[in-house]
Amino acid sequence: MAKKKPSKRRVALRPIEPRALRQSLGYTRNGIADALGVAASTIAGWENGHRTPSAVQLARLAEVYDLNAEQSGRLLLFFCEAA
Repeated sequence: MAKKKPSKRRVALRPIEPRALRQSLGYTRNGIADALGVAASTIAGWENGHRTPSAVQLARLAEVYDLNAEQSGRLLLFFCEAA
C-alpha cells in the first residue's frame, strides 16, 4: 500500500481592518494622525481603502498599535486587497 503524502494545509490569513483595529484599541483618528504626523483625513483614506500608507507609515502604524509580525502582515494584507 502506498503511503499518503501529508496534506499541505494553507492557513488563510484574514486582513485586519484598520478602522476596527483603531477603535478596538481606543484610539481616535486625530490621535493616530498626531502620532504619525499626518492629517486625520489621511487616516480616513487608509481606513476607507482610498489611500495606502507608505512602508514607513505602515511600520510606524504597527509600532503605535504595538502589533506583532503576524498582525502587521494581516494589516498589510488589508491594504494589498484594497489596492
